[in-house]
Amino acid sequence: MASPYEVVLDKRRVIGRLEAIEAMLDWDQETFMPPKGLEARAQELAAIAEVIHRHKIDPEYGGPLVEIDENSTDAIQSTNVREMRRGYDRAVKIPADLVGRIALVSAHAKGAWSAARSENNFSKFAPHLKELLELKREVADRVGYVDERYDALLDEFEPGATSAEVGATFKSLREPLSALAQQLNASSTKPDVSVLQRPFPKAAQAQFARKLSAAIGFDYECGRLDVSTHPF
Repeated sequence: MASPYEVVLDKRRVIGRLEAIEAMLDWDQETFMPPKGLEARAQELAAIAEVIHRHKIDPEYGGPLVEIDENSTDAIQSTNVREMRRGYDRAVKIPADLVGRIALVSAHAKGAWSAARSENNFSKFAPHLKELLELKREVADRVGYVDERYDALLDEFEPGATSAEVGATFKSLREPLSALAQQLNASSTKPDVSVLQRPFPKAAQAQFARKLSAAIGFDYECGRLDVSTHPF
């Protein structure tokens, strides 16, 4: 009989494979997907996002996590379970249909952003951004926060951090950076910025990026490099 830890690891592996499928769909949208494939792709991403979320909130996953978290004495196991439980405790506060809606809107927003960028027309992207902001506000309200809605969203990427802490960090940097900028602007020594204004063909950039990535050990039999509107 599998131990509770083996049960959660098996479940986490399934979630990981589903997330890899989700990432592949997203990668294709960024690179080779034909423009008219957007609606179908948005529906696909919404569907897989909901499936993944239901696995993340499955009691057969959460139950063993709680049990192990309360009884484990192994340091590595405890760390793994702590992080998995943190994700579980957050996920159970968010309904699967909300996760699906965010994926659907995000896919459409990405397509609109690409068109808006090429035409330098923010109005094409603005309605999608507004809808995403509303959905993220709903996520924050469901997750919960003390002072700022953004704290609930920030915690997903920087556990324990708050808007107040981030604000204090930027505030401490503002004065010295502003002084430095003024000093540079007043200097009689001006840099040659022509390199920033030269055209750089996509093919040459891709060739250079491929050469650099291969030099640091990227294995092109395991992955690939493609041109996209938004580098990732």
